Amino acid sequence: MTWQALLVNLLSTLIGAAVSFAFTHRRRVAGWVLRSGTSLVFSARNEVHIYCGARRLAEEDSAVHHSGDVEALFEVSHAASSVCGRKRIHVHTSQFEELKSQRADVVVLGGPNANPLSRAYWRHLANLPGTVWPHFEDNTLVLPDGARFDFTRTAEGRVVEDHGIILSLCSPNFAGKRVTIIAGCKGPGTLAAARCLSTGALQRALRPYRRTDDVAVIVRADLDGERLVFSSILQTLRCGHSTGTTSAAGTSGGAAK
Repeated sequence: MTWQALLVNLLSTLIGAAVSFAFTHRRRVAGWVLRSGTSLVFSARNEVHIYCGARRLAEEDSAVHHSGDVEALFEVSHAASSVCGRKRIHVHTSQFEELKSQRADVVVLGGPNANPLSRAYWRHLANLPGTVWPHFEDNTLVLPDGARFDFTRTAEGRVVEDHGIILSLCSPNFAGKRVTIIAGCKGPGTLAAARCLSTGALQRALRPYRRTDDVAVIVRADLDGERLVFSSILQTLRCGHSTGTTSAAGTSGGAAK
């Protein structure tokens, strides 16, 4: 082999190593950005307990999970595991009707009509003196400033637009832990909010906040038939005070997967 061929092989090896390092470094940086951007909801140091909503049949003891609930559960689990790792994620699909003291980040999936634990948390918030929180009136999401978000049906009864909320709060029991409620006026709103957890749009929307803040993110869901085709963040606001203060507003979103 001539020296020219040896030089070409050496240059090829060096270029290949440089390209490999660049791609590896990019993946590591992207992973770090994801971890830092979603730290309001999840922390890489914490365990995460996810409580999925369930509807109990009157004549049976078993709980029924709709397909939308299961899909939203997968979305939340994926977002949490990308930050904390799969071994730190614990999923509970049985009904819980009382607030649990968890030394962990807690995610409650489903609104007060679908998840008794969600209903218990909202009842707890309503009883806190001197505070006003987003809440549901039947299937209508109501913000502290009186703004109302609902769902839209066609004449045939098909939901074509829905709204959801990501309500992330400081744990009332443990410093440094979070309680996050993900709920919608209907199932598509819950799914849209769950999908937003792993998006860049949510990371950008949460940048002004810290883990000591109580924050609500309002999400819109657009449907084509029964398929969620688009979700967007309409508004974020700091919660817990006598009046809700909007900290970031506008529309940012992307096509739903």
